[in-house]
Amino acid sequence: MTGRRAAEDDEDDAGAPASIWASEDEEDALDPFRLIDPDVSPVDPIPRSAQPSPDVWREAEAALARPLAAAAEAFARLDERLRAWEPADARAGVERLALEQAAALVWAEGAPVEVERLTLWAAARIGRAAEEDAGMARAAWAARRLARGRWTLASPAALARFEGRTPHGGGDIGGDRDDLGDPWEAFARVRGEAWLAAAEGWAAEVRGLREAHRFTQACVAERFWRLSRLSEATAVVEPAVAAMKIAGRAGRGGAPFAPLARRRTQGGERPVERLRGFYADIAAGCAEALVVLERMQLWRARAEAGIAGLSGRTPRRLVALLAARVAVSAQDAADAAGVSVSAAQRNLALLAERGLAREITGQGRFRMWAASR
Repeated sequence: MTGRRAAEDDEDDAGAPASIWASEDEEDALDPFRLIDPDVSPVDPIPRSAQPSPDVWREAEAALARPLAAAAEAFARLDERLRAWEPADARAGVERLALEQAAALVWAEGAPVEVERLTLWAAARIGRAAEEDAGMARAAWAARRLARGRWTLASPAALARFEGRTPHGGGDIGGDRDDLGDPWEAFARVRGEAWLAAAEGWAAEVRGLREAHRFTQACVAERFWRLSRLSEATAVVEPAVAAMKIAGRAGRGGAPFAPLARRRTQGGERPVERLRGFYADIAAGCAEALVVLERMQLWRARAEAGIAGLSGRTPRRLVALLAARVAVSAQDAADAAGVSVSAAQRNLALLAERGLAREITGQGRFRMWAASR
């Protein structure tokens, strides 16, 4: 996994297996905190009430120079690690990190979602009861948003595209519904004009911190998301995803989001306390992410050594596929290797016998395999 990523690496490699998160989601590298177009969002923002002013947040940031530097260093290591990998390997790493993070967020809301189960659900709706689909859909939404490139969060309309809804009512924008059904119900927040006002207020609050570090902006964005009624007060997924995408702009393009620790720090209400906890969460989240990437590299090296004595190109192509995808079906393997489904199944079984792959569905039909890390 070597080689420098080019600036245009958002495009898929020719012939590379398509990610299960590939979609028509709009990526945008524009500054998410530019002035909101009044023609797009004519509704007045919600009152600030007694929220800390931007100056208070900047003073708190200045008082926490060392924790901020530690978080920035941890994210820089992660960002540079991904930038140094080949594009296909980096995309696989980002996808794995996005899945891990999404599952952790939904777990924090009380819905037990495992990474492999989430992958199966997204690929073929395998392994979950109907009543659990809402949690899976929320996790899939989070993983898709985290894994994709930069998003514009400049206005209520842009925020609506990020969430997959129309700002004046139910429904989605552009055909990427993430199987949420009615997104207003899935995210349990205010609707219509009230939502427009909330979104305007949120953007204005974070925009006031243009001169602050991206991590400070992200912390305030997560906090004010709930206060703006964009989500319920107990919501975890949406405010954390928005914060991680904002924090990810501190990097150089290797990591599209800055991971947060699976177990979040209990921060206080004072800005200095909240920022200290958020910086610590980023530092811990990036350290956890580097461990995940290291395990991916170790498996790839072990797998390539394990098939060194095998003839033919199919085993090597399947190792590359398992390295690039969290889970694959026999049809995926057949397409990637250019062989029949039965031949792909035989080779996957061979990899399983050598401890390099494992079947994760536990059923006769719609079987899927994952790397045995």
